[in-house]
Amino acid sequence: MIVQDLETRIIDVLSVVLQVPPAAIIDDASTQTINTWDSLRHINLISVLEEEFDIELEVSQITRMTSFSIVLKEMRLALNEKQKKL
Repeated sequence: MIVQDLETRIIDVLSVVLQVPPAAIIDDASTQTINTWDSLRHINLISVLEEEFDIELEVSQITRMTSFSIVLKEMRLALNEKQKKL
């Protein structure tokens, strides 16, 4: 998977789940800067990411995923782990 493609797909998921325009998903976008990123939408976000990428995130990863940059980092790690298992 191309890095840009991964980033674009994650931005698309965040945009839909958080109901914000894709342009609002910048590196420092977080639970602190996006008003709609509340606990319920966070759960929805995790569910959609797991389904979209066919992965299962660990609780520790889920609790860290409070900004776009961290979501991107944790998704890269999860996808790398998935590749190792194949």
